[in-house]
Amino acid sequence: MKNIVLTLLAVLAVLAVPALAAGFTVAVGPAGEIFAEDTMSITVTIHNDAGSDEMFMISQPLAAPPANKWASMDKGSIFVPAYSDGTFNIIVTPFADANQGYYNYEFTVKKQSTGELVSSQFQISVKQRLASAGAKLSLSCSECTRSVIVTADVENFGTAKLKDAVLTLKLGEKAEELQIGDMNLSAKKQVTADFDLSTLKPGDYSVSAELTASSQSLDSETASFVIPEINNITITPRTEITPWSKSVIYRIENLGNMPGNAEIRAEVTQSAAISISYTKTPSTSGDVWTWTETVQPGETKLLSYTEFYWPVPIIIVLAALAGVYVYLFMTSIGMKKAVSKKGNEWSVSIYIKNRGPAAEGVVVRDVIPHHFSLSGTFETLKPIARKTESGTELIWRVGGIKRGEEKLLHYRMTAKSHFNTARLPAARLRAQKGDKTLLSSTNTVNVAGEKGPVKLHVETDK
Repeated sequence: MKNIVLTLLAVLAVLAVPALAAGFTVAVGPAGEIFAEDTMSITVTIHNDAGSDEMFMISQPLAAPPANKWASMDKGSIFVPAYSDGTFNIIVTPFADANQGYYNYEFTVKKQSTGELVSSQFQISVKQRLASAGAKLSLSCSECTRSVIVTADVENFGTAKLKDAVLTLKLGEKAEELQIGDMNLSAKKQVTADFDLSTLKPGDYSVSAELTASSQSLDSETASFVIPEINNITITPRTEITPWSKSVIYRIENLGNMPGNAEIRAEVTQSAAISISYTKTPSTSGDVWTWTETVQPGETKLLSYTEFYWPVPIIIVLAALAGVYVYLFMTSIGMKKAVSKKGNEWSVSIYIKNRGPAAEGVVVRDVIPHHFSLSGTFETLKPIARKTESGTELIWRVGGIKRGEEKLLHYRMTAKSHFNTARLPAARLRAQKGDKTLLSSTNTVNVAGEKGPVKLHVETDK
């Protein structure tokens, strides 16, 4: 490679000899230093010493590879008037992977009218930019408990633009990559990360940081902190009371970072009328019950016991039934059947009283058993009588009954034959109260009869 360069220089030196007698001169502006990927513009001045206007042809600047690919010109020829100057520019852009060092260029200027040549040279110094940056760490606390916030101030103090900068933070097995991106020269950026410490045990810890950019590691830093031992177990009781029970719920929380034991003592009422249930069997000493729970850091447990006063629900049910009964009694139509005897005749009375709102369409039905028959007259409303399988059915169409109004139905009956005891069925009532159908009935009545004559049965020998 060096031999090629020396040969080119020797040829150009020979070609440059006629320049001493040429009627023009070439002056190359300063070149100097240039960073790879930057662009340098070098001004070239041609002075025409002749008394006529001239056209000058410019060759491509020559250099050893790869520098021969970096240079270009803004003009390939230039017109210069007599006794005047003309300028053009040579533009040089070294590639990004150019090696640091000095690079020599030569080019020629040819006077078109006479073919005279002048050779000129210039030298550039190529430098590579240096990637250099730092990350300064700071922590939100020196004694940390639940979390630690890591702040990193990143600065580019090199001579190269940083590409795809990334800051990697590590705390034990936890790692987090913070994307910083591209950073121009002298640029500064601040990034933060929050590390959860709830799963870490007390002790000394360090956060490490590595800054990488342009596919290389540029800086590494560490910052230290301490997780102190914290014992903090809270017990929060809550009581829930109903008419028939009392429940006590204990919420146990470990807000520290060390495992610990929580002890709960409660005075529990014990009685034959009280049943007690619990989520965990306690140790007992009289009426004092004790529970012990082991709680890990960050753990929450619930423990409870319930005193159940079992007679109370029974009383409540009975009271409810009594209330329903009283309500129904106070709003119903009451009925009662009464029987009296005079001679061979029984007098039957059905008493009706409306304790609730007015009722309409009241119909009362009663049945006289087969061994009885109607007799005498009706002292009240006359019923409709008809034969049925059960006996003689009596039907009274009473109509309407106002609140508090009383009605009396009456009939008489006689026995068809002798009997000992007969049971008279209950009379039944049907009525309408608004959209509701109301049913009611009387009591049943047992009536005593008269014994008939004794019949003798005599067996004879056959």
